[in-house]
Amino acid sequence: MTGSARKKTGDLRKAMENVVVPMFCNTSLAASDDQLTKLNKLLSLWESKNNYFDEGIIEKLKQPSTSWSDYQAGLVSQFASAITPITTSTKQTYDNYQAQHQAFVEHAKNQIASIEQRKRAIEQQLMAPAPPPMPPMV
Repeated sequence: MTGSARKKTGDLRKAMENVVVPMFCNTSLAASDDQLTKLNKLLSLWESKNNYFDEGIIEKLKQPSTSWSDYQAGLVSQFASAITPITTSTKQTYDNYQAQHQAFVEHAKNQIASIEQRKRAIEQQLMAPAPPPMPPMV
């Protein structure tokens, strides 16, 4: 094998290692029991093949939940400069909506209290005995 061919093989292997962990782990976490059996069989095959993936990759594949969390944390870290402004903006928007909602709730409560007070006053007027009729004027 020439040096160029070895380099391409190494590059291909590295590219595979970069995608196999997140793909395998995410798939494992969402797999049915039948699918999980097939994935474990595939993992056993990769493990038994001499140097198909290095031991570190195989160990990551055996711990899909931890490896998937590590992968996501790595993405957040890698793209923090893009994520932070979006997250900040979204939080500010949410906080503004929450404040508007609270102001509306307070306004609605005050309106309800005012209407209930007027209702009670009207009910009391209706329940009060009618004043005696005025004598006719002569």
